[in-house]
Amino acid sequence: MKELKRYTGRGSSLRIDLKEWQDIGELPEFRGNPFLPIRSIPPEVRQFIDISDISPSGVRIKAKNYVGILPLSEEIILTVNPKAPIEDFLYILYKAQGRKVSVEELKKWCMLEEDMRENIPIFFIF
Repeated sequence: MKELKRYTGRGSSLRIDLKEWQDIGELPEFRGNPFLPIRSIPPEVRQFIDISDISPSGVRIKAKNYVGILPLSEEIILTVNPKAPIEDFLYILYKAQGRKVSVEELKKWCMLEEDMRENIPIFFIF
């Protein structure tokens, strides 16, 4: 299994850590060039992030209000962390009496229109 490292330079496997609603340009390692070296974002991931700019260098992204791990390409993994401190986030999850979600449920949820998603308590949308 390939080990992913925090951003070490273009052309190598990398993991990018963003908080909800954070733009990649806010990260110190992307301040000079806030573009990921990819041409497109997979369609199943696009609903979870905003593409804020496109250039010959790649795409600039901004996390939305989803928390999780998103594969952007074979070489790039995006981890979106909660904006709230993790202790507060875990307390919210505990109080919500969360439940396990199957992959099939997740696929069905992803296919719904955005206004219908709010009626199905699988994910927390902040």
